[in-house]
Amino acid sequence: MTTIQSLYDVGEANTEQVGSGVLFRLLPVIQRVGRPCVVCSRIPLGHQEVVTLLSSPSVESVILESEDRQLLASFPDHLGYYKEGGADWQLPLKAATDMVYIGRWTDFGVRAAWHAWRAGIRRIHVFSGLQPELGRGLLLVAGQKLLRSLLYRLWKLSLGLKLAESTGLAFRGEQFLFSRRLRALERSTLPIADTPSSWRRGRIVMVGGTLGPGGAERQLTATLLGLFVCAHRDLHFLHHSPMHKPNDFFLPSLIEAGIPFSQVIQFSNGSEIKPEVEADLTKNLSPLGDLGGEIAAYAREFIVRRPEIVHLWLDHMNVVAGLAGLLVGVPRIVLSCRSLSPAHFAFNQPYMRPIYRLLAKHPNVTFLNNSEAGAADYSRWLGLNQLNIQVLRNGFDFASLPPSQELPQLRSEYRRRLGIPAAAPVVGVIMRISEEKRPLLWVEIARLVAQKIPKAHFLMVGNGPMRDQVELRARAVLAGRVHFPGHERNATMPLAAMDIFLLTSRVEGLPNVLIEAQAVGVPPVAIDAGGARETLIDDKTGWLIASSKPSVVAQKIIYLLSEPARLADASGHTHEFVRNRFGLERMIDETLAVYGYSNAH
Repeated sequence: MTTIQSLYDVGEANTEQVGSGVLFRLLPVIQRVGRPCVVCSRIPLGHQEVVTLLSSPSVESVILESEDRQLLASFPDHLGYYKEGGADWQLPLKAATDMVYIGRWTDFGVRAAWHAWRAGIRRIHVFSGLQPELGRGLLLVAGQKLLRSLLYRLWKLSLGLKLAESTGLAFRGEQFLFSRRLRALERSTLPIADTPSSWRRGRIVMVGGTLGPGGAERQLTATLLGLFVCAHRDLHFLHHSPMHKPNDFFLPSLIEAGIPFSQVIQFSNGSEIKPEVEADLTKNLSPLGDLGGEIAAYAREFIVRRPEIVHLWLDHMNVVAGLAGLLVGVPRIVLSCRSLSPAHFAFNQPYMRPIYRLLAKHPNVTFLNNSEAGAADYSRWLGLNQLNIQVLRNGFDFASLPPSQELPQLRSEYRRRLGIPAAAPVVGVIMRISEEKRPLLWVEIARLVAQKIPKAHFLMVGNGPMRDQVELRARAVLAGRVHFPGHERNATMPLAAMDIFLLTSRVEGLPNVLIEAQAVGVPPVAIDAGGARETLIDDKTGWLIASSKPSVVAQKIIYLLSEPARLADASGHTHEFVRNRFGLERMIDETLAVYGYSNAH
């Protein structure tokens, strides 16, 4: 079998990878370059798009937005990829003197330019935003990027402030400049001309980044399935990133139900969008730079699909697809703001607050949050006290959980798999191992507990950017008694193996894991952050700790592990509480009310 044939086989095996639609506009750009080139994509590409690019004599190699082992195994010499976090890349073995770069130009930094130069690349052609730019010398690009970086660092140094942070002057300066660019759009008449005059009654398009193993993705999936059960069948899930692992964590549920899904087409192929509409999008969105191109992609999707409702999940999708919906006149736009506002997180971007404030001015836009704490925090952050953010708490299909009489068997089986003694007390957590969850604090609490209760074991389920660092520390101080099984598709088994669920997050909206733990009869101990207190009855179904001091939290856990009757009493109250407050049927009914529908629709 030839290499090209093996690549076509990869593409055929992944027909759900709809792709970005980039080829229609990219191939003419490659032809204009006039020589073999490296294609560097910072937007997700479908497998078939990669196959087509690598089959072209004008393309020497492709650098993927993220590692794809299946493609890499098929054509290792001609594929590179950006490593996790996007700060560095693995260049392909086969290079060329020209590179065509697709994506946000601000993501291409000095380090990338230097590595590209060392690989023999001399010119870069930028396919960013709404219009391509050809023929930039790589040394000139590197010089411009370096100068900007040096000026930024000198500014930080001279002021002695952390200007890169979301509370810093640099961030606020970028936010102000973006607000200025947004003003023309705010003053224009919306929707733009020649957009659909009729929208399909009952058609709902859900938009999310992925279906990875996260709490928001779990609720997105539950909402789609719940609507489907209520006979709302005109559904579609539109996702940003391709469904490679782990982005496809909840995808099997949609496939089993027959709910259609596709990746957003980043670039129009010109066949379904009127030229005058494309011109209007370019005119209105070009001032927004790279972000404008992404907004235009969602605007095209909505024009073609004509949904009556678009329901968006998480901040980036909320502002990008929300503004797209506003531009083209989608009748109802629902924004699911999860957790607290972006100001608490590293992913906060200067464009988020200005676009949110613009969306808040329009009556066809509804803001949701899954906790009272989150709703209040978003209102404060946006500076809009009059903003009515509806609280729609998470819902769970408790009927899908195994009967309580099966839990002891699951407990024994999971412990046996990890080598945990049957009688050992276990403190556990299921979380993304990242900074906001404070996993190092979790390990320190575990260390103090282990000093007093030598038989205790500790279980951290999940993955994340801090896993290696946390695992190294945990194994150093808890050798043989700490377990890192990674992601678990069935959360019930690790939960059943626990005696106490410990959550140490710095910020939280409505933590799903605390609800799930109680549903399985595991009482939680949680540091009082955000909406954590809305998920339990303090001192009855679980315990809130006001302090983040490791010794204070550890002392509570040591006491509880020494009082099994106290734990058993709390466990006896958890089931009824979470089922009454966080039922799936209640969540779907409230969602339909937000849409203006009813179960009888």
